[in-house]
Amino acid sequence: MNSILQPADNLELFVSYLNLVTIVLGSLAFFDFLIKFRRPLTFKICYIILISSLLYLDILFWLDFTFADILQYSPFINFGIWGAGLYALSILNSGKIEKWVWWSSGFIFILNLNNYFTLTSLNTTSHNGYVVFSLRLKDHLDLINITRYLQRFILIFSLFKLIKTIRINKAFNNLYQSKLVNWVTLFVVFTCCSIILNAVITNLFFANSHYLSFLFVLYNLFCISVFLLTIYRPAFLNNHDIAKFDWKKFSQQDALKLDDHNFYAPFFSKFYYLNKEATIEHFCKENNIEEKDMFNEQIFKLYQMNFSNLINKKRVEYFVEIAKNPKYAQYSIEGLALEAGFNSRTALYKPFKKFHGGTPIDLIESIRR
Repeated sequence: MNSILQPADNLELFVSYLNLVTIVLGSLAFFDFLIKFRRPLTFKICYIILISSLLYLDILFWLDFTFADILQYSPFINFGIWGAGLYALSILNSGKIEKWVWWSSGFIFILNLNNYFTLTSLNTTSHNGYVVFSLRLKDHLDLINITRYLQRFILIFSLFKLIKTIRINKAFNNLYQSKLVNWVTLFVVFTCCSIILNAVITNLFFANSHYLSFLFVLYNLFCISVFLLTIYRPAFLNNHDIAKFDWKKFSQQDALKLDDHNFYAPFFSKFYYLNKEATIEHFCKENNIEEKDMFNEQIFKLYQMNFSNLINKKRVEYFVEIAKNPKYAQYSIEGLALEAGFNSRTALYKPFKKFHGGTPIDLIESIRR
């Protein structure tokens, strides 16, 4: 904690703030994914372990843990990051954790255990905690240095094998699959770039006094990338009530096209938005739209807002229209709100301010003077 409160120089101050920003963003990503993502549960569990491990390691640094302290948790943290990360990508790739992924992650874990038992037998109490990111510890620890590089090599090989398979199976002109493939590709690119840059810094800046701080900054930038990808994941992932990802199903789906039959006529001509129970789920069911996420994306593309906001916008417009109509001159604000599809007068105020400005009272008074 002292390194945060009393930074020695500008770099330490930057590192401290970056550490705190990463923890805050990681906490947001963790709860966002935990609450919003549904199924498959295998992917959810693996991905939560991944972001939890990244976040936990950052918290250990924030609490000023030394290398010896962090070393105690290193097998679990390493497996939580690399093992769970590979499992999550494998589930995205084939709906399950493939055998070769079990073997490769197991080999990485064994190498990590070897390093763990070797290092715990040495006196590492004087080491800075950031040493955990170094691929080069001491010159006489050649075997550990080699195995640390070997771990990264196996990981990069596994990542490229997974992403190659996913991209080979990619179907053209498929909205879902394209978004998912692009998301996974970014994840793999950020991971591989971080590993490669870690190796570059280890070899080129080893003699620099700020060498370990550079590695810690790189780790935090990697964490921030993963946390942002988690928060801004493809929206349709959150609502899939499926036991596993099925790429064949994604490949069979065509991009949804909105027309008079499935959207314009029922929504505008038949005033669907005036229905007090109007929801995207109900609308899709009534109009035989199987994938509400793709439907919502199409709405956003057309109107720069989601379906729920579009409903409220049209209700506000209808409220303003009937408020100006002499036929409704004796209606109270609550009565007009109910006519416009709102469940109560209270439910009207926030959308009214957002899409019209001011308050309903101001509008009514200006009309009825």
